[in-house]
Amino acid sequence: MVPAGTTLEGYELQFGTNYMGHVLLTQLLLPTLLKTASIPGTDVRIVSMSSIGHKLFAPSKGIVLESSKPTWKATGGAELYAQSMLAKALFAYEFAKRYPQITATSLHPGTVKSGVWNGDKNVNWLIANAIVNPFSKDVKSGCYYETIGKAGKESKLARDDALSTALWEWTNKELQAYGTAGWADGNE
Repeated sequence: MVPAGTTLEGYELQFGTNYMGHVLLTQLLLPTLLKTASIPGTDVRIVSMSSIGHKLFAPSKGIVLESSKPTWKATGGAELYAQSMLAKALFAYEFAKRYPQITATSLHPGTVKSGVWNGDKNVNWLIANAIVNPFSKDVKSGCYYETIGKAGKESKLARDDALSTALWEWTNKELQAYGTAGWADGNE
């Protein structure tokens, strides 16, 4: 939750870093992801690290897309962070609808089965592994997860179809303005 600032492209710093960068990387990897997903038996996933903060600090409107550039400077750090985290949850939700062959989720990391404990097998690892493993097997695309793999804990805004579609379309136009090809039309 850093103070207000902007990326070189003019986006609010947290939104540009946490959301736009993530989406751009996903868009650039999409041809490979789709090709891999077409192989029988493969499980291709996109996991957006969101935060419980999207529920706690986001403004009541969610994300005001026309204000994603420097006009957000008057907003506090927690609200800026929450909007970027809400955007990531909305991205996974919308991506799952448009690309059903790829599993897209968002999560508040906590101790969700992420491998975070794999390198340090201490008492924390033993507890986390015993608790997380039984609950992280059936991941549903488009869902937001919180600690111990619990789905359905997202805010109402994170499941707002109009907001997720508007964010998707706005993001696509923004990225195309910087020379990306946009989303693969034939797979949506």
